[in-house]
Amino acid sequence: LGTSCFSGCTSLEEAILPAALKELPNAIFSNCTNLRNLTLQEGLEMIGQYIFSTTATSTPNVGLKELVIPATVREFSRGAFMNLSALEKVTFTEGSRLEIMAYYAFRNCYKLQSITLPASLKELTTVIASWAKDGGSYRTYGGLHFMNCYALKYIDMSACENITEIPTRTFGGCTQVETLLLPPNLEVIHDYAFADPLGVVNEASDAMRSLK
Repeated sequence: LGTSCFSGCTSLEEAILPAALKELPNAIFSNCTNLRNLTLQEGLEMIGQYIFSTTATSTPNVGLKELVIPATVREFSRGAFMNLSALEKVTFTEGSRLEIMAYYAFRNCYKLQSITLPASLKELTTVIASWAKDGGSYRTYGGLHFMNCYALKYIDMSACENITEIPTRTFGGCTQVETLLLPPNLEVIHDYAFADPLGVVNEASDAMRSLK
């Protein structure tokens, strides 16, 4: 399977990927706005970049409500599941081997309600991001892994013994969090890990606001 091979297939509603597939290609389902069911098989090891959206402002997928991540997956590339605006639930299969979660992984998953990260997780990668606001230019270092997950109420990282720091804006804009279970060996929570002091995440489209 090649990069963006199903891009723009707006009538596609279900995809069952083969068990022989080791890597999910970059942008494979970008702009497949109505995909409702996605089956990932055991044997998959890598989730490519921006599977559903090539940028943060791309048209969001509005159909997929649940994701089951196979235990064999070891890495999420940047923006792996960004812009799944209807996503409510993510399940990591028992025995998960996920080690690396790159930045923007679940950015703009507005309806995601809870996340329990696997014990195997070792790294939350970061990026230097730039943006403009009110005539000014800003730059920040951070992860933004769950940025704009407005409905997120439950975060469980208690099994993540290898995570010693939570990067800047990892959970930026997650204003509804009620339960937060931190890694047992955590040493550093970086600036604004759970906040958005410049109000960047509030610059939402009308569609985003309607989901709050």
